[in-house]
Amino acid sequence: MQIYVPRRRKLIILASAAMVLVGGSFASSLANNFISSNHEIHYSSSSPSIVIKNNPNDLTYVSPVVNSDFKPQENNQPKVDLVKPKEETPKPIIKQETPKVETKIKEPVVITKIETPVQRVSTPRRSLSLSPRKPAEVSTPNTQTRSPVIVQNSSPVPTTRQNPTPGVSQSRIQYALERYRKGLANEIKTIEFRVANLQAEVNEMERSYKEDFDKDHIRGKIPKTQAGRDLWKEAYQRRIDLPRYNLNREKQYLEYLKNLPEKTSLTLEELKSLRQGLVPSLDTINAWEYEDESKNPTLNRLKKHNQSRTFNTPSWYSLSPWNISNGEFPGWTKSDVSSQFSSEIGSNFTNSIKVYEYKPNSENEDKNRQPLKLIQLDANDNNAFEKFQEIMAKISQKDGKVQAIRIKNIGEANSLQNASSILEAIPSQINTVSVFLNNINATKSLRGLENKKLKELSIYTEINSVSDEWSINPNGLKNVDFISFDYNNQATFDQSQGKIGGSIVFSGLRWEKGDTVDKINEGLSIVFDSKINQRVFQGNFGGKGGWPTTLDFSETDVNTFKGIKFDQFDKTFNEKVKNWEDDPYAQENYTGFRKLKFTKLIIKGSNSSGSNSLNFKFSDLDGAQFTERFSESVPGSSPRVDVKIDGRQINSYPVYISGSPTGDSVEQLRKFISVANGSGNNISQIFVETEEAKSKIGSTIGTAQVLVGSQSSSSSSGLV
Repeated sequence: MQIYVPRRRKLIILASAAMVLVGGSFASSLANNFISSNHEIHYSSSSPSIVIKNNPNDLTYVSPVVNSDFKPQENNQPKVDLVKPKEETPKPIIKQETPKVETKIKEPVVITKIETPVQRVSTPRRSLSLSPRKPAEVSTPNTQTRSPVIVQNSSPVPTTRQNPTPGVSQSRIQYALERYRKGLANEIKTIEFRVANLQAEVNEMERSYKEDFDKDHIRGKIPKTQAGRDLWKEAYQRRIDLPRYNLNREKQYLEYLKNLPEKTSLTLEELKSLRQGLVPSLDTINAWEYEDESKNPTLNRLKKHNQSRTFNTPSWYSLSPWNISNGEFPGWTKSDVSSQFSSEIGSNFTNSIKVYEYKPNSENEDKNRQPLKLIQLDANDNNAFEKFQEIMAKISQKDGKVQAIRIKNIGEANSLQNASSILEAIPSQINTVSVFLNNINATKSLRGLENKKLKELSIYTEINSVSDEWSINPNGLKNVDFISFDYNNQATFDQSQGKIGGSIVFSGLRWEKGDTVDKINEGLSIVFDSKINQRVFQGNFGGKGGWPTTLDFSETDVNTFKGIKFDQFDKTFNEKVKNWEDDPYAQENYTGFRKLKFTKLIIKGSNSSGSNSLNFKFSDLDGAQFTERFSESVPGSSPRVDVKIDGRQINSYPVYISGSPTGDSVEQLRKFISVANGSGNNISQIFVETEEAKSKIGSTIGTAQVLVGSQSSSSSSGLV
């Protein structure tokens, strides 16, 4: 049987078969590609990217596609430029300043005194300089004083009246007023620029808060939930609070500056400043400066200081940390001459004991200076430390030009290291000593100088030179003519560049075992009389009228101020300040009598049968001077008492008082307990010997109970 297929049907069948074959082949290819796919995303370099990139200002996002330029979608919402200051100047780095709350802005009055403060606030880290630092880097004060000081009773003096201050001409007054106007205009420009940048910073934070939460790469690990949005808001509030505060503060100050009335007169204080060589700054209305550097008492004092060094240095700059730690002095060329003393040093100590020769070079301003030699000891080598006294004597005997020693790293490797025996033994020809005290306890070494006559002493450290823990025994320095001072705060320098040397800022005075009230009076006389001009005895802030405000008696048997001649020291101190050396205007600028007071007293406790206590005698409390010599409490600062046993501070101890109350002993006891418990000593029990003594005191002093009992009976009964 034959099947007849018309020609037309044959053509249709052939066409259908062809379509089935082509379709099957295409499907097979797709299936194979899908099955063998590795599920990775591939970008073709032959086609443009369609990945929308993030805001170009976000530098934290890096697109994986870099093969083409992409034109971002149009955004009709207005954008805030990050920084568009009115002035065509580069965008500065916006600093977050410490808030200074001022409820009412008053007209500032100039500061006429320029002191030498030691600033504890951290500043940007600096590199160590090989040469005298530039003025901007010097830790000594700038010739300008920027902070406004409000003086209540300074009435303005019209410039049209007869000049009330001798030595100030009308032309000089007009010159000062013109400088003031320029300073005001320049300060307004500066504040406007700050406001523009702070406003831009705030605007950008607000934009980011509103727009960036939905961007995964910016939001990070914060979940895209309501809880996450709350977290986002909290972080935003933390970030924006300070910039917004600074912005409002600067706006208020700008408004104040713009609304200031035209200045047509000077106050009496300003006239005095003008007569003393100061003129208004051209940068701000809050500072006056010396137009003639030769009239600047601060710079003159610093120049005189550098000229007084054994190794004198030019200009007024202090030594840099690099200079200090490496024993370099501008104006002197240093060379190692240790080989000339190889037999005296010996082969075992060639790395730890060196002899250097210093020769004045062309930079030295004093052409009469002669070459000098110095012996240096590295105290980290304990064997060399033990032999140094003998080696120093041999070297000095061999060469009369050896007139200085430098002892480095005292207390660094051995916290109990004490160099007092070495200092006691220095030959008479050595008149210059430098010590590097790299441990708080190493200051005890200085007692070895008590009977040594020195031309110069330098007291450095390479740890924290501004720690409040530094205290010094002034008696050890009574025969030192000049104590050099080179302020460097280690926290402000890059620690990776090596050791950072700087003079120690002593906030306290201390005495040692065996020292009596007479010895303490001798030391205080050095501080407030004979060496009051030495920076080492001027406390944290230094300059005229500064003093260490901590007294440490914890190694002595003295536990009150009784017998200390503070009334005498008050008179001497004020007389010295009133007639301050190197200040031609000291008497005119004298602000009046100041009473010496102290913020911290450290005394010795007792340990009997394992129990800590503090012991007094009523006879010592009578005339203890606590009510007069503790500083007043002010917000953020109150006087304190620390009690120590073998250097360890104690608290929650009982107080035992022997004898009977006399004079003002009860009043002094009340003051002591108030200060002690106000500073965390937690004294809850005060024991006296008789009911009569208790009745004179009362049943309590603050939170402390007054009880009758002795130390032995209290210990045995378990009361303490």
